[in-house]
Amino acid sequence: ERYIPDHELQLFFNSADVTVLPYKKILTSGSLLNAMSFSCPVIAPRVGMTEEVVKNGYNGFLYELDNLESLVQEMKKIVPLKEKSKVQLRTHSFISIEHLRWLNISSALF
Repeated sequence: ERYIPDHELQLFFNSADVTVLPYKKILTSGSLLNAMSFSCPVIAPRVGMTEEVVKNGYNGFLYELDNLESLVQEMKKIVPLKEKSKVQLRTHSFISIEHLRWLNISSALF
């Protein structure tokens, strides 16, 4: 465990098959959006904004909050995936949040 500087962050997301977010409570998640901005699918609980962003099996996987078995089941889905399916998950992850770029958001606000 250590602080990961910004310039190293991409190494972790680019070498991971998935980012697991074992939240107990969440409203929004910078970690979720950060992972997906590196085309890294996520496994996140069905809570807060995660269901608005993560589409189960399309750009990541959702598990039931406070249900360890549900989390384990979703994690097990990643291992047997063929490379083509992993690439599709990565591609869909980035496409799913591309519209959330600051330029798009700021244009809508102003």
